[in-house]
Formats: sequence, structure tokens, C-alpha cells
Amino acid sequence: MKKCMTVTDSELQMLKAMSATYLVEKLYNYLQDKRYFVVLDDVWKFDHWNTLSPAFPTGKRGSKVLLTTRNKDVALQVDPWSLDFQPQHLTDEESWELLCKKAFPDNTTGVKRCPARLEKLGREMVRKCGGLPLGICVLGGLLATKSSEVKQWELVHRDVISYISKGENGGVMGILALSYHDLPCHLKPCFLYLGLFPEDYAIPRKKLIPLWIAEGFIPHTQEKLHATMEDIPKHQYLAE
Repeated sequence: MKKCMTVTDSELQMLKAMSATYLVEKLYNYLQDKRYFVVLDDVWKFDHWNTLSPAFPTGKRGSKVLLTTRNKDVALQVDPWSLDFQPQHLTDEESWELLCKKAFPDNTTGVKRCPARLEKLGREMVRKCGGLPLGICVLGGLLATKSSEVKQWELVHRDVISYISKGENGGVMGILALSYHDLPCHLKPCFLYLGLFPEDYAIPRKKLIPLWIAEGFIPHTQEKLHATMEDIPKHQYLAE
């Protein structure tokens, strides 16, 4: 009979630390006789930099490390004397133009115009995004799923104000939360299931659909006579 090996939390942490140390050492040995340009994207915590920084040999002429972060304090802690570049937020008109492009993607004229009856509501909502493109794109995508009725936009306007007051980073987190809560009930578990995959992992559709079916997310009723269980998510779930 095979015995199962159990690992305590403390042992697991030790193994993770050993793995990180090993990788840092390997990277250092690889870079020590080279000039390098390394990009560290979206560093959230200074501790992450502390873990990685020993991997980069110092004093190599021409070598550079470029770090991006949403937290200005992280950048200042990494190197208070480094070149600090902060992208400018979009202006009100740039924000409005981007929202219209996202909210009205099927405009066949090529000019993304918002109906006059919706413009006041739209401009009030887009101002809450603080000029951040991510928030504007998410908001525009949400509005694109709504009809051009004033009542529909009023409901989104009400919810935007509510969720932004709970969010951070200029309201972006609140808008992201709103985009999830606005999903139909049958799509929410499908969306949450994606969190089981690693960050930035390309999820193959042929792998995802059978997993959704196995979890019971896809209804057994078939809308079309010849539709299979795999046809339903292709046309309904992935399209939405």
C-alpha cells in the first residue's frame, strides 16, 4: 500500500522559499556576464521587488530594469532617484470619445455618436472613471449590452455611483465589480470558474467547455433540435 506524504504549512512555506531562492540564483548566474533589459510588469508590493532584486547583478553598464506598478509608493521604495514616468489620465473629451466607441460598437456609420437623450447620463458616468482607460472600457462594454432606452442607462448610472463609492483606484475596482454583478445569473459561475486558471494563461475553448459541462454550468435543455451540449456554450456563453 502506498503511503500519502503530508506537508505542513510551515514546510510548504519553506519549500516555496527554497524554490524562489533557487530561481533567483539561477537568474543571477545567467545575467552576471551579460547586459540585460528586464521588464517587471504590474508589481503590487515592495516585498515582491525585495524577492526578485538579488537576481539582477549590479554595476553592469548598459543594463536596465523597468518596473511598472499602480502603487507610486512601491516605485519610490524601489529607487527614489530613478526616472519616474506617470501616464497622464485621459481628458474629459478623450474619455467621452472612448466611452462612445465602446458603448456603440455596431454603429455602421463609422462615427460613434451617443443619442442626445443619453449624453448627459453618459458624461456623468464617464467622469466617475477619473480618466482611467480601463474603467472607461469596462463601463462602455457594460453599456453596450443595454438598449438605448433612458431607463436602462439610468439603472447603470445609479449602480455606477453606488459601486464606485466602494471601489479604489479612481473607482475602477467598483466598475469592475459592477460589470460582474450585472452578468446574468447563468454566466456568473462560468466567469468565476476562470479564476481557477493561472493569471495570463491562455484558456483553450476545447478544454474550457467540457469543464463547464462537467460542473453542471451548462443547462441540459437544448434550444435547437440538433444542438449538442458543446454547441450551447459556443453560441451563448462564449458569445456573451
